Amino acid sequence: MITRVQDFFSQQWLELKKDKYSMALFFIVLVGGLGVGVWKGKAWYVTRKESSAQVTFADAYEGYQGALKALLKKDDAGKVEAAIKDALLDLESVEELHEGSVYSMYAQALKADLCAQEKKYDQALVLLEKALTKMGTSSPVYYLYKTKQALILCDAGQADKGVALLEVLAQDAQNKQADTAAFYLGSYYWSEKQYDKAKAAWKMFEAPLHQKEPQKNSPWAYIVATKLVQCA
Repeated sequence: MITRVQDFFSQQWLELKKDKYSMALFFIVLVGGLGVGVWKGKAWYVTRKESSAQVTFADAYEGYQGALKALLKKDDAGKVEAAIKDALLDLESVEELHEGSVYSMYAQALKADLCAQEKKYDQALVLLEKALTKMGTSSPVYYLYKTKQALILCDAGQADKGVALLEVLAQDAQNKQADTAAFYLGSYYWSEKQYDKAKAAWKMFEAPLHQKEPQKNSPWAYIVATKLVQCA
């Protein structure tokens, strides 16, 4: 039986070699089939890998939230320091165990935030720049973290760079969170009592609010409206 099958395939191969078109088609189908198999295998592997990373990241995110709560509650310095240290260790575990995963990038960005909370601005900016480079503009949180980067620059005493970055982000047509950048830009000018510049930055919030579909309104629009009433 085996010999008969081998003879059959040998004959088919000889016939195929006589027809160059069929030969080419054979290899296209073969390579295509292998390509689909590899793609499916890779997709399965990536999905499994990302699922595992998601679980690790979820645990680390809880620690990150705990550290932020300790900061907001203004717990004693020792408690806050311990909470931040634990959160950083958890986030580093995500990076080490799931290098290359999208969650590794998010972990790096959260680490940057915690460093900024501790006023370690230089370290925060380095971490955030690395995370942003890996994310790329296709990431749904890229522009939010770019805005975060601008705010850290302001906190680090580099307000000129931070404000310049907010200006760019507020005017970027690709930025779906341009309203967030515009809000913080106007808030900066407002804090400096440069009210004309603040109003110019908040110009996008002048459009009437959607009454029937409030979900379409920027979450910053109400805050801006309240601020502007104060200097009307």
